Amino acid sequence: MPVLVFIDGWCARCRAAGAVLARLDRRQRISVVSFRDDERYRRAGLTPDDLQSRMYVVDGGTGRAYGGYDAVRVLARLIPALWPLRPLLTVAGWMGQGDRLYNYLAEHRRIVPDPRGCGLPHPREPRA
Repeated sequence: MPVLVFIDGWCARCRAAGAVLARLDRRQRISVVSFRDDERYRRAGLTPDDLQSRMYVVDGGTGRAYGGYDAVRVLARLIPALWPLRPLLTVAGWMGQGDRLYNYLAEHRRIVPDPRGCGLPHPREPRA
């Protein structure tokens, strides 16, 4: 059963990272989805507040959720193209820099809400 990678679909950086992960996943072991459009994260006990602050990976078999830097490390184990990064990720984790860097990037991302979230039509959709 594949793992679900929950990203913020309102964040351009998150969408780009999700697209790269999906391309690198030649074994089709992950499914990248926006938590804004898919509520399966609730089965893992996650809330929208959790997912607004960091990416989460939910194991499809066990239902266990990994957030932030731990999610990055899980993805590096699952995607062979990322295996060369695993030693660096491990050392960064030991040094306490992994979480610090992840949190910095997560806190400094830009969120551009989809107008449909406010009940407004999307700019590319015809008005009724």
